[in-house]
Amino acid sequence: MSDSIHSVILGSGPAGLNCALWLRQLGLTPLIVDSAPAPGGSLANMHRVNRWILGFPDQTSHQLAHDYLDHIRREQIRLHSDCQLKRCQLQPDGSFALWLDSPQQQLSCRNLVIATGIRPIGAEALLECTGHALLSQRPEVHFHPLSHLNAAPLNPGQTAVVLGGGDNACYTTADLVNAGLTVHLVIRGKLNARPAIRRQIETWHSNRRIILHRPAHLSALRLLDRQLAIDLSDQSTVITDWLFPRLGYTPNSAFLHQLGLNLAQNAQGYLTTNHRQQTSHPNIYAIGDITSPWHQSVPNALAQGAIAAQAISEQS
Repeated sequence: MSDSIHSVILGSGPAGLNCALWLRQLGLTPLIVDSAPAPGGSLANMHRVNRWILGFPDQTSHQLAHDYLDHIRREQIRLHSDCQLKRCQLQPDGSFALWLDSPQQQLSCRNLVIATGIRPIGAEALLECTGHALLSQRPEVHFHPLSHLNAAPLNPGQTAVVLGGGDNACYTTADLVNAGLTVHLVIRGKLNARPAIRRQIETWHSNRRIILHRPAHLSALRLLDRQLAIDLSDQSTVITDWLFPRLGYTPNSAFLHQLGLNLAQNAQGYLTTNHRQQTSHPNIYAIGDITSPWHQSVPNALAQGAIAAQAISEQS
């Protein structure tokens, strides 16, 4: 292979980094490519203690990403950030010819590993809302699942509207209630969160600590002095200081079609794999959050990275 690259990994979150580490330990040469300016995936932007990682009870997700990247550097594994794969061509021998844009180079590899993760669904999901343009213009509106932690100032007595019925909507609601805000939780259908936080939300609703609008959705958004006026489909209007849409995630898989890689996906765009993390193309693997909406966590991402690396090693 040119540049002695055996496998190219697209994405530098936990799945991609751990896959690269395992490939290196198994005697192969990986290259990590990430289109983001800074590596580390979504973890790098989460400054909250991650209590789900065994052995690291007090570390934030940001700190975990820093430690993972430091390990990659100490192993001298090559990583190109702010770099996009512009073209991919399948070769007669089953390998791939790749063209990268930064640094501009052409290389070949035996395997591709897709670890590009997911992104929060944004304002594109609320196009039917009157006043839709305000969603991307106003500083009171925050789409990222943890953006409420950085919103300043969040003051007791303020009002917040949270859109959504999943884990992120419920955990955002819990944070805001604990900060002393009055919270309106707007749900189109039913609560789909994990049982523990779902029970907490129902208890707060029963105790009138939150106002639950169900079923309801955002109909219109208006600017009212320094606040937002939100019209809901249940005929209510909420005057609020903050709006936190928590509308779920979508996989970062659309770019694959632009590259001519028509891999099998489910209806939501997540890549389907076998137990070895192989996609519908035997030399392309998919790992981490891009493979399923149901098992998105750092431990699962790390495990899938290791599984894919072992499968690649066994075929080499």
